[in-house]
Amino acid sequence: MPGCPSTLRHRKDGDFACVPLDHPDVCVPSLTTDKIITDPDPCKPSPCLNGGHCIGSSPPQQTYMCVCNSAYSGQNCQIVSKVCADLPCRNGGTCHASTTGFSCTCYSAFTGQFCELVSQDGKIQYTGTHCETAATIDTDHCSSSPCLHGGTCFNMGNSPGYVCQCVTIPTGKTYGGLRCEEELTSSAITDQCQTSSSAKFADSEECQRFYDCSIVYANVPLHFKQHLDECIYPQMFNDITNQCDNFTNVNCGSRKVLVDGCDYSRNKPLPGHSEPCTIAYPSCRNKDDGLYEHPDKQMTPHYIKCFVERMMGTFQCEEDQYGVEKYFYKGTCTSQYQIPKAEGGKLIDCVSLGDGYYPDEDIKSRYITCINNVATVHDCNYPLQFSPLYKACMFL
Repeated sequence: MPGCPSTLRHRKDGDFACVPLDHPDVCVPSLTTDKIITDPDPCKPSPCLNGGHCIGSSPPQQTYMCVCNSAYSGQNCQIVSKVCADLPCRNGGTCHASTTGFSCTCYSAFTGQFCELVSQDGKIQYTGTHCETAATIDTDHCSSSPCLHGGTCFNMGNSPGYVCQCVTIPTGKTYGGLRCEEELTSSAITDQCQTSSSAKFADSEECQRFYDCSIVYANVPLHFKQHLDECIYPQMFNDITNQCDNFTNVNCGSRKVLVDGCDYSRNKPLPGHSEPCTIAYPSCRNKDDGLYEHPDKQMTPHYIKCFVERMMGTFQCEEDQYGVEKYFYKGTCTSQYQIPKAEGGKLIDCVSLGDGYYPDEDIKSRYITCINNVATVHDCNYPLQFSPLYKACMFL
């Protein structure tokens, strides 16, 4: 056992750390593993808000998942998401719901609350007496007139260098796609919507899609068609109630069932967006119900919940008792001091190092003792710091 300087003494609790002479000898608690949920039935009372349906997992994890109705999303169905169902973001912008409303992520060529304005920060400037003419700084990607069927071309900084704003031409046909090359309105859908302007009915191909005749796009979003809408992942369109519903309540029949969030059209990446869809919607395909490490953020606090091969949400572990972020490790949120350093954590190898005192690599007031091959984390009392030389807490 190392000795202490004359101004310090050993603690009396078996820890043997060097402390001031008047130290009260209050033990520092060792680490414990926090369970995510300890209630024997995590759905009583239900944590799901706004009519969400709670589904509890089997022991020993005792976790829960909320399956929300079409107007809400989030871990506990607390986020008002209906605002995005009407696709308020123009010019291909992506809608993000929040507790206070929504925000739009726009192409680099557009800006504004609804992506309705041409961006000055894209490759566009204005000239003319009244600033009425748009001009590009660098290569004019619109010079080749890539937009078909009357679409308007806008230069932008990211590949492919332009974006097309598609329109409905005088004959009544609507076009979409990257170059406005795809006819989006079939005569059958047009006829049905002319009969009832408020009708809703299921798409014949994909179970999450439906037609809403009250939606008339001036500019059809990429991956969509005129009057076509889509439920928020992982909901499906119920052709009995004619509304988006929990996928567990929907019989899709011959309609295609998509289980990955990135297969939903509203979640597909747009030209110029660099972040992969799997960051927000990692796949749960071929996974059992439960909690899993985020596949794109391994050895981090991030994890996901899977239910019936659907990704029910992305979540983040809290900090441990020492203020250090827990990592999702082997199915639970775990202190980094309980994860071996060889696997990305902070737990030192006492078997190799032997009994003794070892400094924490990141926090100067923290040290780790190895006693009988067991590592224990300690903090020096403020303002003391651990001295690797004297193996003690000291004024440094």
